Amino acid sequence: MGGEGRRSQGPPPPSVWEAALFSTDAGAGMKILLVTNDFRPMTGGEATWYEAVCGSVPLDCIEVLAPRMRGDNDFDRRQPYQIIRRRVPTQPHPLARLAQMALLFMHAARHVRRDHIDAIHIGHLYLGPIGLALKYLRRIPYTLYLHGGEMAPYLKFRGVRAVVRMVVRHAQIVVFNSAYTRRHYEAMGIFHSHTEILTMTVDARRFRPGLDGSPVRASYGLNGARVILTVGRLIERKGHDTVIRALDRIRQSGGPVKYLIVGEGPDEARLRRLARDLGCESDVIFAGNVREEALPSFYAACDVFVMPNRSLAGRDGVEGFGIVFLEAGACGKPVIGGRSGGVADAVLNGVTGYLVDPLDVGEVSGTITRLLTDRAEAVRMGKQGRLRVVGLGSAWKATLARVWEGTNGGGIVLAAK
Repeated sequence: MGGEGRRSQGPPPPSVWEAALFSTDAGAGMKILLVTNDFRPMTGGEATWYEAVCGSVPLDCIEVLAPRMRGDNDFDRRQPYQIIRRRVPTQPHPLARLAQMALLFMHAARHVRRDHIDAIHIGHLYLGPIGLALKYLRRIPYTLYLHGGEMAPYLKFRGVRAVVRMVVRHAQIVVFNSAYTRRHYEAMGIFHSHTEILTMTVDARRFRPGLDGSPVRASYGLNGARVILTVGRLIERKGHDTVIRALDRIRQSGGPVKYLIVGEGPDEARLRRLARDLGCESDVIFAGNVREEALPSFYAACDVFVMPNRSLAGRDGVEGFGIVFLEAGACGKPVIGGRSGGVADAVLNGVTGYLVDPLDVGEVSGTITRLLTDRAEAVRMGKQGRLRVVGLGSAWKATLARVWEGTNGGGIVLAAK
């Protein structure tokens, strides 16, 4: 699930995970330690995903071990479960990852012993050796979570593949963020007998149709224009550049068009130059990161949500899911995503929106134009997107129940409320 990276630091708003999705019927004394690099207040889809997981289980059963980061004190003291922060490297460089794994292993081993932890949940494949080592050193089981192609660049090495297979094989349960991710690993010969697909959902109370987008339209000079929105980190694989290249063709369909971009990232300077070179600089608005509580109003301000994601070589080169498509759909907006990675699990092609060739400017511009000009189809797809999110909420609960009931052979039993 590649991180979205579009939200600024700030107090988290009320969310669906605050409403206890589950109640505990048994195993109240069991303790789980989640070890992860991505956790709020870090921005991004995986951090939000793990926050949702932790808020959906008995709160006295879960502890989180995560890196220190800016704003963590304010966030942590508002959470009803314990979050343990330690200073470890967080850079994506392989050597930094190895150092992080070693340091988190030492911290995890200490807390397993001190807090009488019964099971470990490992948030990333590269941290899998922590679970494997503790399984044999402390005789406790581990559950492994897998997102997108985080290890893809390294799986070409035979030794890495051998370690990955061992880590996966010895896990009690393997949880994938999408069907695409499971297929991705199985295609490389990495299998497990007990897997679950935990498809992320969003808070349908926060993200909903009928919200007031007029303040956003007024603030960014969008009144009277048709608005295209992208929310996500400004990195090449998100496809902002394809939308910018498509703007001239979209304008020809009649009426002014504005492209609103929410998020920050290393590709911003290139995107600004591209807009300037193409003469559409005034129609491309870079809003930067926005506060969590303001995000729904940005979706409300748009006519169509577009992120023509594409796959690139290297780590983080694929969109494992794309939670922003669900956020837009929950607000009743039609969506357009790239025919790449796990986005097909987030966008139902022809139902909640369209999947397009992310490198075909003509197809992207034509599909955007279609949804901007055919109001009936846009409304229909927005309604279907809303229904999809509501349905995914039930699936999320059921899958999490199976995952947690399977932890330590059923030591925790959850019942959906």
